[in-house]
Amino acid sequence: MIARIAAEIDPAGELRAGPGGARAAAGPAAPRFWATGVRTLGLSSIGALPGVSVGGELSGYVRAGWLIGELAAIGWLDSASYLQIGGPARIDVGLRLAALRIGWGPGDLPLRAWLAGELGSLHGEGFALEDARAGTGRWIAVGTGFAVAWPMFTHARLVGVIELAAPVVRARFVLQDGSEIYRTGPVTVRSGLGVEIGWR
Repeated sequence: MIARIAAEIDPAGELRAGPGGARAAAGPAAPRFWATGVRTLGLSSIGALPGVSVGGELSGYVRAGWLIGELAAIGWLDSASYLQIGGPARIDVGLRLAALRIGWGPGDLPLRAWLAGELGSLHGEGFALEDARAGTGRWIAVGTGFAVAWPMFTHARLVGVIELAAPVVRARFVLQDGSEIYRTGPVTVRSGLGVEIGWR
């Protein structure tokens, strides 16, 4: 019996799995230095558009060690700002933007945190207004956020995101007489949930 046990231990002291001499199952493989992936999210936000807005994000990332970089395209459904609550006169405001994120994202942890720069445009169109016209405004913002990725399958993860962004200049939409009908908030808060496909 002792001889059998000794035969199943190699010179390096590693236990072999039984008479076949196969090694015991190893632990999880160490993450690769380089990794990449893509992600799609459903988003909810307050601050950039009137009321609570919803949108979507498509992004891709590259990781080198613990450093991670992401490029994202984000679009929001139009949200309405009313000239008078309950009245028909309103302006519908939408937002499209691109974001560059640089941050911390080690391969052996399901966490990420980043700083971001955003560039995009707001567009607005008035309805039932004396001066019903389309308008645009530039979106330039800086932000920060974090994400948690729960593994579902080998290459698929469920991702939850929370992000804050502050516009450098707050866009305004005004009527012909100069009265303001909508201005973006000083800070926008976003949350998102989606799926990521990646190779760690």
